[in-house]
Amino acid sequence: MKKHYWIGLLLAGVLTACATSPERQAGAPLETWVSYSDEITSLKKLPQGHAGMVFVRQHDAVPGPALNIFINQKYHNSILPGAYSQAVVCPRSEQKVSLAFISIKERAQDKAAKGVGYAAPVEKNTVFLVQQDAQGKPVLKQINDDQFRSLLTELKQQTNILSRIGEDGPCAPEAENTVQ
Repeated sequence: MKKHYWIGLLLAGVLTACATSPERQAGAPLETWVSYSDEITSLKKLPQGHAGMVFVRQHDAVPGPALNIFINQKYHNSILPGAYSQAVVCPRSEQKVSLAFISIKERAQDKAAKGVGYAAPVEKNTVFLVQQDAQGKPVLKQINDDQFRSLLTELKQQTNILSRIGEDGPCAPEAENTVQ
């Protein structure tokens, strides 16, 4: 009987300590996200035989919340205004990219199935600027490296990426689809 008493007392003490920690008393969240890197960084070096796709969203170019980016129907990122992110992919003559503002009620897979094809040359980064079309929808415009470098001073690298692309391992041979 005494053993159960001491176990119960110990458990109550542990739970009380967790509930009254300074972080919890201040109403701080249990987890925090760092959305941006504070330093201007260069793009990560691409693994041999891979390609990169870089997405840039300027501060006022496309109004709205985080913009979801899908590559070949796989989620890459929800890019925020004033940010850029890089995806490492296998080089192909066509990477299907789609953009979508998705509410809780919409299905991401329906949005991801739509998209436009872009080439991803081996061991090169292809940079895309998110813009708005005449109907107010987000679209991508390919820009060159010099244009990207000129934008870097007003952008931050988005670091809270949970990309599902997963193509940083070996790429399957695709001679007919590989772009040089």
